[in-house]
Amino acid sequence: MRRRPQVTAGTVLLPEQTPPWPGTYRVRVHATGRDDADSGESYQLTVWRSPATDTVVHKRTDRLGYRLRGEVEPPATSRPEDAYRWVEKSALAEAATITVVAAGDPDTVVRAFGADPSTPARMEALEDRAMHNSEPWIAVAPVTDAVIAVEYNGYQGSHAPELRALSRGTRAASLYWNVNGLTRLSFAADGRILVAFELGEPQCDPVLEPILRDLDFDDYRHLIAKGLVAVERFTGSAFGEDDLARMETAGIGFAVLPLLGELYPVSRRIDGSRANHGHGPLSADTDLLADLPAERQQAMAWWAVRRAAEYSHLADDPDVVACLEARTLTPEAELRARRSTVGERANFWFWSAVHHATNPDPLAAAIGTLDAARYAMGTVAAEFIDEARTLLADTAVTETSES
Repeated sequence: MRRRPQVTAGTVLLPEQTPPWPGTYRVRVHATGRDDADSGESYQLTVWRSPATDTVVHKRTDRLGYRLRGEVEPPATSRPEDAYRWVEKSALAEAATITVVAAGDPDTVVRAFGADPSTPARMEALEDRAMHNSEPWIAVAPVTDAVIAVEYNGYQGSHAPELRALSRGTRAASLYWNVNGLTRLSFAADGRILVAFELGEPQCDPVLEPILRDLDFDDYRHLIAKGLVAVERFTGSAFGEDDLARMETAGIGFAVLPLLGELYPVSRRIDGSRANHGHGPLSADTDLLADLPAERQQAMAWWAVRRAAEYSHLADDPDVVACLEARTLTPEAELRARRSTVGERANFWFWSAVHHATNPDPLAAAIGTLDAARYAMGTVAAEFIDEARTLLADTAVTETSES
């Protein structure tokens, strides 16, 4: 169909104009899925202006084409990912994380996720809490020599702390994907993260070669199914649509209390200086923290925790007092810190400051704690930063005098 051009203020508009316009054009037709009874066929047509020339056949591999041309049909072939293409039509199609733990039992897996196996809940209730309060949850089921954990639109199984816990004394693998096309394939063994990467990122580790062999991640089609093949190969345990159906029929899941995040050392240049020079909670003054000895850096971190506790009216809280006295995150405090990451996130930034203060890298502890504490201080954050700068300057002077 062709439409007459519209003219507006001397400008010619071509709304919904259907080519070709006068002249010669070429059309490239790309057909896929013509042998696929499950997903159906699709076509992509590309049209461009070009002089007339001979037809070019770039590729013809579908068996339907051989039949239509009256040619001998090649034998049917299968791909490794065919076994997991059921995911594309499941409730997990758009966003999920699937984690498989080899030689595990369901209760141990649930605990490793930070959930309580003695308090199951209905999937519908858990989904509602996830939707309104961002509270994560999992469903689990035993499979052959393994346990599979499924998160509908969740991602806890892709996090390093959970994978470390899940893989203690065994092997664990997870695949995360979301509606934006982001993915993360992770492998862990004996409490260590071996590798975690986006599907399609080149991998040079020879250990991964048999796991990723013949999985073409450069081809976007059935990408998630290919990642799940890798999960099966790493853990040695297959799972299928029936396993997901068993979980959904049971209708039971477990609310997850996320483990606390990883604490990383300060990134440094080759010469040992801080990589993020000039940046941090104290702006350029953050660099002065690097000149302090480790014990003064730790003291700065716990000073920030104390000030945040005072502002948050937690200075007399027994759990907080215990943390400040021992300069550590006690088990009771750790549980409260984890609870602050979900639901109403009560005192989240304060507990984040306490967590950062326990970083084994003293400089990272000071920077991370000051950063979290300034958010905990709310409306008096500017005054807190000024006080921290004054304390830092006084400490620097003391260090100079003592030296």
